Amino acid sequence: MYARVAAQWGCAAAPDEVARRYARAWSRRRASSLYGQGRTSEAHERTWWRELVAEVFPEAIALDSLFAALWDHFAQPQHWQLYDDVPAALATLQAAGIPWYIASNFDARLESIWRGQPALAACQGLFISSQVGFRKPAAGFFSHVQQALGCAPHELLLIGDDLECDYLAARRAGWRALLLHRR
Repeated sequence: MYARVAAQWGCAAAPDEVARRYARAWSRRRASSLYGQGRTSEAHERTWWRELVAEVFPEAIALDSLFAALWDHFAQPQHWQLYDDVPAALATLQAAGIPWYIASNFDARLESIWRGQPALAACQGLFISSQVGFRKPAAGFFSHVQQALGCAPHELLLIGDDLECDYLAARRAGWRALLLHRR
């Protein structure tokens, strides 16, 4: 998807090359942003993504325009899809009367994505790192969620696919946690 959007701004890298660049940039930038106090904001996240786009497309002659197009593109719910098993799992939670929330290291664009995915309609709310002020795995993120929900740590379960940000961080916060392996 990145390659197709970027082609409109003169970036001719093949999709497989863009995927390699993206994976390298994501891995490097993600590792540097996970530790320490984990502070974040909408402005910080936008800058983080702009720098990632600049790293993936060093040949871009109109970087600001390319970044704006990619930012807007990935704010649209039709450019995201849930794994096939997610709607049934969420319907099971809803049928059992179990409230669930989304806790994500994302930015405010997640709100439009959430509203545009019918399977997510039963979600009780979002905890978005850029709005909370902390990225997972920072303790501040988990503390904020716990206080907002008025729950004791043992009453909370986080299901996620990231060993450090989801599973280990939740366990350090005293929550229950399940690590989801998609492979």
